[in-house]
Amino acid sequence: MTSRVGSVVRFVLVALVAATTAACGTRTSTTHVWQAETRSPRLAADVLVFGGRMAEATRRTVEDALARELAQRGTRATPSYRIFPQLPQRDIAQAEVKRLGFGGAVVVTLRQIRERQTYVPGYHRGFWGSYYGPGWGMAYSPGYVVTDELVTVETTVWNLRDDPGELVWASNTETRNPTSTRDFVESYVDALLPNLERDGLVPKK
Repeated sequence: MTSRVGSVVRFVLVALVAATTAACGTRTSTTHVWQAETRSPRLAADVLVFGGRMAEATRRTVEDALARELAQRGTRATPSYRIFPQLPQRDIAQAEVKRLGFGGAVVVTLRQIRERQTYVPGYHRGFWGSYYGPGWGMAYSPGYVVTDELVTVETTVWNLRDDPGELVWASNTETRNPTSTRDFVESYVDALLPNLERDGLVPKK
């Protein structure tokens, strides 16, 4: 990601093990976090929550869940679908957001859904116990391949007090094997909020 002119930025690579959250049997890992070094990283008092590049039902579920969690931390957050059931042209949206007095935006963008295959070796009772010999490991269960579905999401936080709007924080998350839209959203939100708290954008719940 590119910093704006005159801004000092930092880029943090977050270890997967340290940033893994389990929710409803689904695991979401934070892979990258970026934050601009501004005087006040705290979210604006009124923010609009957008869900991008996703089905309408998923958009509404994401926006509702994130707005609810932000509200519990003192931010007046509004799901964008309540203002824009269908996204209007940029100039119309900008004028309406300004008229309504929103000082910030949080955008959740679905970037990729992909499959990843991982090989799992078979079970053996040690090299001499069962692996060694003419069959070479055929006495016990053989290895197999596991296929995981990975959902990659980018979350960006924007300061809209000044035109054209300044990017102040961003993260990438990866959710493994969500069983439903709600399962995905709960896991994603549970992973996102600790990062926002840690970087001072919202107070702890």
